[in-house]
Amino acid sequence: MRWILVALMVAATAMSDVLQSFEMKRAGEQSAGARGLMRLLVMIVQRRYLILSIGCLAVSFFSFMALVQTGPSASRCPRRAPASSWKRCWRNFC
Repeated sequence: MRWILVALMVAATAMSDVLQSFEMKRAGEQSAGARGLMRLLVMIVQRRYLILSIGCLAVSFFSFMALVQTGPSASRCPRRAPASSWKRCWRNFC
C-alpha cells in the first residue's frame, strides 16, 4: 500500500509539472492590470490543461497525506531527539 501511494504521488506530481509547462508554453506571457483581472480569471478557467494540472497536484497532496498517516508512529521524531543528539555529539568531541 505504501509503495502504491509513493508511485501515485510521484506520477501525479510529474504529470502536473508536464501539464503546467505545456500550458505555459502555449499561453505565452500574460499580464493583468486592475481592469484585466476578471479577464485573466476567465482565461485561467478556459485553460483545461492548467485545471488538470491543479487536479494532479491535489491528487499528489492527498496521496502524500495518506502516506503520512499509514507510516508507523515510532518513526516520528520525539521533541527531545535533537537535544540528545547534540549532547551525544558534544560528548564525543570534547
